[in-house]
Amino acid sequence: MSDKSQQCLTLNLQARLDACKRQVMQEALDACHGNVSQAAVCLGISRAKIYRLLEAYAFIHDHHWHPADEASPNVTQAS
Repeated sequence: MSDKSQQCLTLNLQARLDACKRQVMQEALDACHGNVSQAAVCLGISRAKIYRLLEAYAFIHDHHWHPADEASPNVTQAS
């Protein structure tokens, strides 16, 4: 593989942006003690948007969050 090809692999903008977004979402969830609605407020996005992002960034598959798991220690459901 050429040096230019290797550089392109490490500079994949979308992958790096996705990783950054996922990290910021995790920090917001941690700061809000898993309260998804409060994390959305902290991030300045709607509840609908944060739920779409949680699914898109595989928080469901990583067991950080699951909409049906109200007893999860990482999630506090807002009334």
